[in-house]
Amino acid sequence: MKTEDQLDRAIADLSKDIKPERDLWADLSQRLPDREAEAAPRRRGLVMGSRWAAVFAIALVGALALRLDLLPDPALAPAGGNQQMAEVEVIPAEALIAQQFEQEKARQLGELGVVSEDFGDWRYQMAVWDQAIGQVQQTMNYYPNDPVLLSQMEGLYRQQLDYIHLIATTDTSGY
Repeated sequence: MKTEDQLDRAIADLSKDIKPERDLWADLSQRLPDREAEAAPRRRGLVMGSRWAAVFAIALVGALALRLDLLPDPALAPAGGNQQMAEVEVIPAEALIAQQFEQEKARQLGELGVVSEDFGDWRYQMAVWDQAIGQVQQTMNYYPNDPVLLSQMEGLYRQQLDYIHLIATTDTSGY
């Protein structure tokens, strides 16, 4: 058995620069897959998912605009008050965003088939996004209707939906 001093000397005697006998890059470059060709279908799927998310966001903004225009102005209410008008509840924007995206997420997850093993524990990733969305929602208790927080929450939901779309469209036939 060698002592530590002997091992330290042996390490010090090793050459600092080790050069291969031949150029290894030529062999490696031939074995590497063409990443551009592989990524094209995935990018196409993400672009389509992004387009659907944009359409969804526009519809949500339109629905919010209609909802806000239809609410009665409390300053114009009669002095006696109207019981029906008093019961109108304003739904916060973050709740509307969450409702819309959660419905879409539930639909996509319901249609999800076999998931490729390449994604590992994909449910953990989904839980991480859910936790991040929950933190943004908690922050919105202190800063209601903050446009940056609304945008951040919508972005997290979009990432989650794009991820579900990606795992749903990845080919599992080779497994």
